[in-house]
Amino acid sequence: MSTKVIIKESELISLVKRIVENIEYDELDYANAFFQIFMDWIRKNTPEKFWSYPVGFLIRKYSYPFIKDVTGDDFYSRTGVNKDYVIGRYDIERIVKSAIRKGHYTLPSLYSEEKFIDKYKKIIPTVIENLELPEYVTVRFEENEPNFVKVFIDVLYSNMLLSNNVKSINSNSIERKIKNFLENFVGVEFGNPAYGEISLTVTPLNLYGIDEWIKDVLNKKIKKHIRTFPEAKILKSIRFEPLSDGGIMKLIFANYPSYSSRNALRDKVRGYFKELGYGEKIRVEL
Repeated sequence: MSTKVIIKESELISLVKRIVENIEYDELDYANAFFQIFMDWIRKNTPEKFWSYPVGFLIRKYSYPFIKDVTGDDFYSRTGVNKDYVIGRYDIERIVKSAIRKGHYTLPSLYSEEKFIDKYKKIIPTVIENLELPEYVTVRFEENEPNFVKVFIDVLYSNMLLSNNVKSINSNSIERKIKNFLENFVGVEFGNPAYGEISLTVTPLNLYGIDEWIKDVLNKKIKKHIRTFPEAKILKSIRFEPLSDGGIMKLIFANYPSYSSRNALRDKVRGYFKELGYGEKIRVEL
């Protein structure tokens, strides 16, 4: 028995927009849809004798009125087509999307309205635990549209610097681990949501708390203390670049101090970082 579902016009528009704009189909899907739309138009607008004619001939003969009926200004305003215009392969996707927006066609879809996060909310903590990430890393799954999942990796910078369990973290590696776990142990299929699959991406690492650490610790304490070293009289400025596993401190010198004096300051700063508990996570370069 079929079930009737009543939705608001705004919800319908939102759904159509999501399918047309967010879900990308394969080139073959658009080609198949185009020929269905085109041949349906041919059957409605030409004598029966034309229906069995070669498609290439029909496209060459009827491109202009077909585009005008099916897409209207959607197509004309951007291409300036005239009565001699012949549809090319690169027009197909745009024509189909326009036809969908205007209600002439609906692409077949296995798209599910059930959110991945809701369906697998009990397994996601296990997935995160399986990544074996350090304690200063937080993993967030977000899904603004069903089946389009983004994973955010947040690294608390100040905690990372003081951690004894620092490791290199790579977004691509984390994505592979998440997908492998869900594919092998849960049976999730990743790919195109139009085919009933899940689109999952891991965003680049988000280092947070950096500005606060630089302002309150690096600038107010560390740099000031380094300036008190007798070896620092040759120092002009200090530059710092934060990294996901530490940072790089560049010592800039006034004039041209000797090699030994520069090395002496570098070694002094390295020892100071070890005293602070940063170990060698902050590399000191000349």
